[in-house]
Amino acid sequence: MKVKKFISNDYFSCNCYVCSINNINFIVDPGCYNKKMKEYIDSINGISFILCTHGHYDHIGSIDEIISDYPNTKIYAFEDELDVIYSTSKNLASHCLDRTKEFRKYVPSPNIIGLMEGNNIIEGISFNLYHTPGHTKGSAIFHFYNEKAIFFGDTIICESIGRTDLPTASTSNMTKSLIKIASLNIEKDTVCYFGHGYDMDYNNLISKNIYLRKYLK
Repeated sequence: MKVKKFISNDYFSCNCYVCSINNINFIVDPGCYNKKMKEYIDSINGISFILCTHGHYDHIGSIDEIISDYPNTKIYAFEDELDVIYSTSKNLASHCLDRTKEFRKYVPSPNIIGLMEGNNIIEGISFNLYHTPGHTKGSAIFHFYNEKAIFFGDTIICESIGRTDLPTASTSNMTKSLIKIASLNIEKDTVCYFGHGYDMDYNNLISKNIYLRKYLK
């Protein structure tokens, strides 16, 4: 699995990942899109689909621009998160007073397909989706077990966890999600990708993230 990270230029510095498996290319968390990213996508012959770990605008705010250039691309998120994605108050676009009035009304125009928890196969690519509410009610992580890669979005962020004081967030649900993640059989050399910050393998994540480590047996 090849993963190319692009980082948005705004003050949230959200990570956007362009991934390739067996000549199938896809994006995880389309919060960033620029000339450099488009040139890279064109160099790998476009993208087949997009995955969204959750619906905050800094993770979905470039969907319309990307779809404008690659109109056949399908977009997926956990089914419970669609309500967040299509609400300007829940996706936090309306909270961005430093942005234009148009942006503060942002919801993606394309239809987003809801996925269920468990094993999913898209374009021949297999991964496990785990529902991990806490940061939002429909937050999810994507575990590409064959490639030893996992995308945490903002559920876990390097040495910390996502905020739980935002619309649809919940401290108790975050605790349950951390317990759930700790119970998964994640191989120690699995590479962990986060919505913000730097990536690391799961063994390093365990050593650095006290929020997750406290629930490991």
